[in-house]
Amino acid sequence: MDGKAELRVEISLGLESFCADDPEVARLREEAANRPAGVRRLLEKRVEKAKKGIVDRAADDYYPDWRARLARHCAQIEEYRRPLTDPGLVPVLTMACLTDRVDIPTVGAVLTSIREAEPAVTIRFLGPWPAYSFTDMEIGASRPSGT
Repeated sequence: MDGKAELRVEISLGLESFCADDPEVARLREEAANRPAGVRRLLEKRVEKAKKGIVDRAADDYYPDWRARLARHCAQIEEYRRPLTDPGLVPVLTMACLTDRVDIPTVGAVLTSIREAEPAVTIRFLGPWPAYSFTDMEIGASRPSGT
């Protein structure tokens, strides 16, 4: 593990910002605008469902490319399921990366290029830390007798 570091990368898409210019969402919102309150609530639920579907499909499309781009600069990856902490974000990729310390700026540059290509993306880039996620340690393991 000499010369290695662990990084945490979390990439999400913003529901509102990703769907801001979507024609289907705009059509549904326009349809709801002049309706009675009960109908408007039902149509607003359809808008939310449509936005979620749009962003979920985009996340599925982005995932393999973004993962592969990051993996090129990592010796090992450990993926996690990120708990939904912000209902306005749809997680795309959450992972710990084992990388050479000299490659940390390169991983940052990949994340910057992702952010520049997709303005609706939210990125958390944490670390570097010791490579705890990539070590196999048994805490409290008993010692062989006689030691």
